[in-house]
Amino acid sequence: MRGACTALAFGGVLAVGLAGTGCDWRVFDDLAKKTPVASIGAPSDYPAKDQFGSILLAVPPPKDGSSAGRFVALGRTTASVAVVSFDASGNPKGVGVTGSAIDLLMGGPINAIAEVPGERRVVLGAPYTTFGDVLIMELDKPNGDVLYPTTTFAPQVIDPGFGAGVGAGNIGVGAAPEIVVVSTRVLHVYVDEQTTNHLTWAPAGAGDPCSIDFSSNLLDRDLVNRAVIVAPLLASGTQIAVGAPSAGGVGHVSIFDVDLTTGVFNCSATLMATEARFGRAMALVDLDGNGAPDHLLVGAPPTHAYLYTLPLTTGQAPSAMGTAPTVGDFGAAVAAFNVDKNPGDEMFVGDPDAPVGGTTNAGNVTVYTGPTMTMLPSKTTFPNPLAEHDPGSGHGYGSGIVGMTFCPANVLSPAADGGVADAGTGATAPCGPLPIIGALSNVYAYFTLNPPDPRVK
Repeated sequence: MRGACTALAFGGVLAVGLAGTGCDWRVFDDLAKKTPVASIGAPSDYPAKDQFGSILLAVPPPKDGSSAGRFVALGRTTASVAVVSFDASGNPKGVGVTGSAIDLLMGGPINAIAEVPGERRVVLGAPYTTFGDVLIMELDKPNGDVLYPTTTFAPQVIDPGFGAGVGAGNIGVGAAPEIVVVSTRVLHVYVDEQTTNHLTWAPAGAGDPCSIDFSSNLLDRDLVNRAVIVAPLLASGTQIAVGAPSAGGVGHVSIFDVDLTTGVFNCSATLMATEARFGRAMALVDLDGNGAPDHLLVGAPPTHAYLYTLPLTTGQAPSAMGTAPTVGDFGAAVAAFNVDKNPGDEMFVGDPDAPVGGTTNAGNVTVYTGPTMTMLPSKTTFPNPLAEHDPGSGHGYGSGIVGMTFCPANVLSPAADGGVADAGTGATAPCGPLPIIGALSNVYAYFTLNPPDPRVK
């Protein structure tokens, strides 16, 4: 029987495997030019190069049509912010973000991030032991002369770990969304993005069922980019969900309603599992493909990721779960976006400590599909779990996972109003999610998990 040739390319370097014999090597001359997987390193002006893929956020393409997609990368321990943009052919370009607001942090960490919906801005958390800062970064140049201008939103708030987790969303009916900031034990809400309208909630004590306390004894990766979601999670309204992994005992997720007029917080639901680190990561999932989330995926390292059906209720049992195939840190990162062209999202669960081919702590990412969290079958375009072709010990592949909108038409024919053009009506490839997976020092962009290749040739 004639064997098949398989190929995977990282950063223009082609790796070839044989599934038998009789492989026609001439085919690789063409494959090498296509580079289906790009390996991206930190830009030269990004200080924490060994933490480049730790914390990732996909953000919308720019209005000016200057790129087809982009994501933001943060370090864990040093003020390091980079924006990586892609042209229509998939070529990445990274820029380290600088400015006076970042300089004021004196190199201290910026290690939490969330998009402000509808505003092309992101909120950044800079937590310290006894206080913290929150910054706002513009994604599009408002005045044409500063790239990614960054300003201080809430400076030196005296609350330990202020900024360990951040979020944003329209909780009320105001014109502007609310900015949500979590410290080690306090929930802060800035109504209509106004620092003068500041609401807070703290647990009543150690026995509070919605305690959001977490300890400095947690693993280093659990202390950064704390899981915060602002979305409709219950039967009505918009809620705030906060993950509370524990250094011992049981972790949980607390869901809050807040009355923006009275300032009253209500702990409306809690989710729990047996793992101490349950709540380390969370992602909204749209399984039926109607454009609205219908499930919540919660990471519970080192063994599970749990899927919950919306709306949530206290003590709700998960509808499905993914289980670690190997011993590592399964559930440390989770994400959801569509890659198989069938309606609904696939679920990505990162295990940055997984062994790969006998290499320890190399890391992998398992892809699930459907309401029962069935592993997506391996295809000719990619294996499942995903891993580096040449895994290295301690690489931490799967530390960060996002689905980035990649839209070549945004470059070739941007919409008249400055938005993203409808690529589905033209000759260019349609917009779609591009899987971006972070290791510690590198980030990988997968162009062919969802054929056909979306890049412009």
